[in-house]
Amino acid sequence: MGEARSGQSAARRRLVFGGLGVLYLAIFAVVVWRASVLEPYSDMLNWLERYFRLQADGDWAAYLLAPHNEHRLVWTLLVLAGDIRLFGGQGWLFVAVGLGALVVTAGLLAREAGRAGGPELAPAMAVLAGMTTLMSANALDAAVHLNTTYVHALVCAVAAILLAETSAGPRRTRARLAAAIACACAAGLGNSVGLAVWPALALGAVRRRDWMGATAVLLAGAVFTLALVRLPPALHPVDPVAWDLRQAPGAGLVFLNYLALPELKAAPGFGWLFGLIALGLSLAGLVWADGRARRSDRVAQQLILFTLATALMAAIGRTGLAAPQEAPARYAVLLVPAHVGLLMLAAPRLAQLRPAQPALVERILIAAAVALLVQEVVMGVFAARTSEITRGAVAEFRAGGWTPRLAALVCPDRAYAQAILARAKAAGLYHSEAPGLAPSRSAP
Repeated sequence: MGEARSGQSAARRRLVFGGLGVLYLAIFAVVVWRASVLEPYSDMLNWLERYFRLQADGDWAAYLLAPHNEHRLVWTLLVLAGDIRLFGGQGWLFVAVGLGALVVTAGLLAREAGRAGGPELAPAMAVLAGMTTLMSANALDAAVHLNTTYVHALVCAVAAILLAETSAGPRRTRARLAAAIACACAAGLGNSVGLAVWPALALGAVRRRDWMGATAVLLAGAVFTLALVRLPPALHPVDPVAWDLRQAPGAGLVFLNYLALPELKAAPGFGWLFGLIALGLSLAGLVWADGRARRSDRVAQQLILFTLATALMAAIGRTGLAAPQEAPARYAVLLVPAHVGLLMLAAPRLAQLRPAQPALVERILIAAAVALLVQEVVMGVFAARTSEITRGAVAEFRAGGWTPRLAALVCPDRAYAQAILARAKAAGLYHSEAPGLAPSRSAP
């Protein structure tokens, strides 16, 4: 009788979470469509100028490796060249690659969360991890060309962490560690935020007591980072003002508001509080979880440390540039590893609690899924509206408008932007938005 009841409960759980997952994916697909921005503005104008230089001089090394805002955007620039040469510069390759990277990340994290939950809770944990990754706020990183650099780095960083964690024989372990190091390097070539994966990999090796692996990771990370910084043309040195101790309080607020994403956008005044809660949970996971004995805990701790390292990079890089509570929504996707990491830490504890309190565990899981579904709808409206405003601003600029708002969003140099857009239009590149999403250009 007990086994039959348990089987019915598991079947009901799979049905409920399967239905919620399908509904969630449908909402996310709609949001990706509504959030798509295909026309160039801001940084993409610089990328187009770089591509036009490539057409003139054929120097692929300069095209791919020259720094852009302290980043080496190899994968983004390859997507740009592929989109122009293969598809006539319509912008959809950016969306396809960005969405693909995010979906792969969701699949990898869902599998790991399912493993952490064990046979009974695997479906629920996998769905919750997928929902956490495919939040509507993250659609802005998949569907807007400027933001896809973050998901390029994210998918490589997650792959690196998972590849490094193996219980196979020594030969396979060495091969997977080499593959993990290669993925970590690839993350740094997606966006400099990918460099945050190196301390995470080192933590995993130390937790496994793999001293050879830790040494290999530290050496590879140091060599790669130094090469990235020193590779001609070298990145600009960090402004000494950013390291002034008087900037520490502002950097701390940036750090906390970053950790509060994406909820920060709903209540900017309470970002510091949300950030403190997230920081407390993250530090607790790093200190108390049994990363030495349990693989899922090690993976979770590395995911959490990756996010904390990206938050530290943002605090250093953004201090003084804007108000601390103005952490851009595009950074929200970099919070996914920490959120899924905390879920993975909770999974085996819930599995242990389930035999004694099955109804309570069931309610917790369903409440979490419903909360994520409600959040998906609310964030979907925000993401769609954000991209709608962006498309309208670009259309207004093309129609001849010029305001401080357009200067901040499109380009501060009006003549430069007009020249790049005119050349792109003459070449038939990036001259229209998706059907049904193009704003009216007859009036601002």
